[in-house]
Amino acid sequence: MAITYRPSNDIAKEIERLKDSLNINTSTKLIDHLVAQYQIQQDEIKKLKAENYQKSDELYECKGKVSVFVDAFKELSSLN
Repeated sequence: MAITYRPSNDIAKEIERLKDSLNINTSTKLIDHLVAQYQIQQDEIKKLKAENYQKSDELYECKGKVSVFVDAFKELSSLN
């Protein structure tokens, strides 16, 4: 499948930057690489988001426990 693509100057510069950064010689190989990596990266993002939500839940639970501890400590401190 042949595709003719004429990017703007800014996009052409970004394509060249990516080719250099990824050590890829041609724009076609760059496109192949980016397409192949897309789903892998999306899966990784999904996994990291799930971990982030889990850590947020754990943090919320810890904050609750700390709050209970602080309240109990204040109550004990006030007894003396």
